[in-house]
Order: sequence, then C-alpha cells, then structure tokens
Amino acid sequence: KWFADLYSGKFTGIVRFDCMFNTDGELKLVEANTNWPDGLLMHDITYSVLSDIPSKKHLDLFLQFFDKNNYIFILYEKGGFIDPHFLEYKKLQENWYKVWIWTFEDIEFKDSAAFYQGNKIDIVRLSMNSGRFTEQEYSLLKSADLKFVNTFDMAGLADKSLLKWIDSNMLMKTFVLNHQTKDIIIKNKDAYVIKPTNLNEGIGVIIWVDTSQEEWNTLIEKNVDNLYLAQEYISLLPKKTSLYMDGWIVEGDFYYDFCPHLFYKDGKLIGTGQVLVRYSKNKV
Repeated sequence: KWFADLYSGKFTGIVRFDCMFNTDGELKLVEANTNWPDGLLMHDITYSVLSDIPSKKHLDLFLQFFDKNNYIFILYEKGGFIDPHFLEYKKLQENWYKVWIWTFEDIEFKDSAAFYQGNKIDIVRLSMNSGRFTEQEYSLLKSADLKFVNTFDMAGLADKSLLKWIDSNMLMKTFVLNHQTKDIIIKNKDAYVIKPTNLNEGIGVIIWVDTSQEEWNTLIEKNVDNLYLAQEYISLLPKKTSLYMDGWIVEGDFYYDFCPHLFYKDGKLIGTGQVLVRYSKNKV
C-alpha cells in the first residue's frame, strides 16, 4: 500500500519474465520480475564471453532511461553482492552521465528535494528490491521531487497475487491461499506449489510433490490468509547440456528455466534483451 503513494503512471524499467516449458513443450509463465531484475548489465558480459561476440544489448537499452542533463543516484542496499550496482555506475560514468552511487543513509532530504553531497538528485535508479524500504523511507522519497527506474507502479506489479486475475493458457493457474481455496489445495497436493505473494529469491517457496499428505495439510493450515498463494506445479523434462561450473566444463541432464528481459519506457516496449537461462540438477 505504501507503493501507491509513489505511483507515477509511467511504467518505466526492466521486466524479467521467468518461464518454463512443460513436458508437452508448452511455454508457461511463472512470474514477472518488475521490481529489480538483478545482474542486468552483467548479462551482456556473460553473453559476450560465452559467445565470443561483443554485446551491449542491455547497456544500450538501459541508457535510454536517462538524460545527460539528469543527476542520477544509484541506490542500493548495504551488504550482499555489490558488483551489479557498481557496474551500472561505471557504465553510466563511461558514457558521460552525471551519476553517483551509495545507500539511503547518504541522501539528504530538504525543501521537497533529495541531495547527495549538495547535488540535487533528479532520478533514483532503484538498484534494489523496493519492498525493503521502511515506511519512513517511503515517506521521504514521496516528499522529494524524484523520478525512478524501475518506477514504483511497475514494481507493484511484482506482487504475485495479481496473477490470479489473468486468464491465459500461458500463465500457470494461480490463486490466493485462503479459507475459500484451502480445501481444493489440500485435496490436490501434487498439483500445486505454495509461495509468498510478497517475497523473492526463492524465500518461502514450498514444492511438496514428494512429501506426505499430513505435512501438506499442516503447511496449508499454517499459511491460510498469510499472504500465500498456490500456483500450478509444472513437470519439466531435463535437458542434456554442457555448462561451465567451478572452473570446468561439465556435461549432464539439467532442469532449467529461461528468463527474457523486456525494457519499457512510459509504458511502451522499447526493446528486448538477453535471455537468462538457469540450470539445476534439482527440480526447479
């Protein structure tokens, strides 16, 4: 609900769609990452190295979000893997954009504006999950005259519970776990995955195909009306492939998903980017 205070109607930023093929070869959309698809410019480098073909596809599209008259602030969280954030900073600098990078504590808010070291910020590049701000931080962002990439209205679409409103064969059937839906989920244990509507990076996702009915029943009862949803479980066929892993090329059968990147500016598609493919020996 705090996001709504910062909606602009611009829908500007990057969306990564997480997709799979089922055993019938049909494309299925798992979810849309509209908040902060991580590693964005790193994918150009990975593609360039593995294919031996130089690529700036993501960078060229990313630069279209900014104007060289803007003062850009890349905002990221303390801790964790910082390379993706500083790579964006480096590439913007190399292309002669006015840009700084640091964390929320380094922004000064005054006179309905935001400043870094005395310089007024025009655009905040949200190089982090915007769901991790405090309510006070949202209030400060709202008080300042700022534009955002990704915009908060786009980030709000990452709430997985919104998928229940979309009727499409491409989208896995999705509905909220509540007292009205719990019985069908309990009776069809092997047909569903349970996941939080408002978390990411696999946190809280439960795949219970191989567990007992008793464990499943306990899980459902525990999470009724607890911001959880049920999503159709898809059986995947593994793919034989060669991967670079731990300094070696390894071959084997791997499960995988694939994630195309789409770039939007003011609600219009301005280009498509690299397709990230993620492999696993375990069921996805």
